[in-house]
Amino acid sequence: ICHEIRGPLTGLFGAVTFLEDSILNLSSDQITPETVNAVQQYLSMMHQCLQQQKCLVDDILDLSKLDANRMTLHPEPLDLEELLE
Repeated sequence: ICHEIRGPLTGLFGAVTFLEDSILNLSSDQITPETVNAVQQYLSMMHQCLQQQKCLVDDILDLSKLDANRMTLHPEPLDLEELLE
């Protein structure tokens, strides 16, 4: 589980460092469409890393609730054929 936690954080750290070191130090006349595109790509990657991290934390919290017998399950009928289509 350590790799799953560190992976998205490493991606976020790298993207933020890049933005701090290069993009944010540019003057307004140095900003090009390529620069804007690079920022958009890094922000998209950061968003994806945050989504992965949130899902992992949610899963860990669910497992913790299951382990402590504090999760309430709500069984309901399921159409298996429909699910498999």
